[in-house]
Amino acid sequence: MSPKNLAKMKALIASSGQIVLLHHLIAEGHQRQNCRGDHFDLLIDPGGDALLWTWETDQNVFENDGNSNRITATRLPDHRRVYLDFEGPLSGDRGEVKRQLFGTFVTSQCGNDQLLRLTIKAKTSHGVKVEGELTLMQDTSNAWQLEFTLCS
Repeated sequence: MSPKNLAKMKALIASSGQIVLLHHLIAEGHQRQNCRGDHFDLLIDPGGDALLWTWETDQNVFENDGNSNRITATRLPDHRRVYLDFEGPLSGDRGEVKRQLFGTFVTSQCGNDQLLRLTIKAKTSHGVKVEGELTLMQDTSNAWQLEFTLCS
């Protein structure tokens, strides 16, 4: 699995890549340890043949009212690359995933080791263009925050 430390992740990530947000609808009766029910999975392609860096959130970080949207996220084990293009039922009666957003990112320069900034150009599942800056933040207790600000 890739590093959990943001400073190390910044050293490994490619200058550009793909990003996807999946809505994971949990199957009724599914029992996964620490599963909070339906949630969103943010997947970032760090480049090469690496597995996808993954965070789970309760909210769609890309939905906002024109202001920035900051939410708490949980770092999950890396996911297989198939999820960049996958939509549908999951094996093991784990529910299904629906793509909410797909696009590309370019890394933005940031000297702060606790921040990773990505400039996003994407489309929602309804074809709406989304452009802005996604900032991933990790505090000293290893808690994660995601913040998305639309381009004005």
